[in-house]
Amino acid sequence: MLHPRQVGVANTGFGATADELAWARQVVAADQEAAARGLGAVVLDGRMVDRPIVERARRWGCSSPNARGASTRLQCSAACAGGAP
Repeated sequence: MLHPRQVGVANTGFGATADELAWARQVVAADQEAAARGLGAVVLDGRMVDRPIVERARRWGCSSPNARGASTRLQCSAACAGGAP
């Protein structure tokens, strides 16, 4: 259990780091580019990026307390927002 005063510190500590959010933005951008070309997966920095990786990147951008704010917020998918993909 956490005391209500500890919630902010816990969220910050367990949220995505700035580097992870930068990676998530790259993943989402690469996915959008791949989708425009009709591809289901793409290679980013020498690693395959497929749907589960993209969804994780989107969730980080949707839920990370470190991503709050217009300049760092990633576009949330329907699954991230609680709807069906």
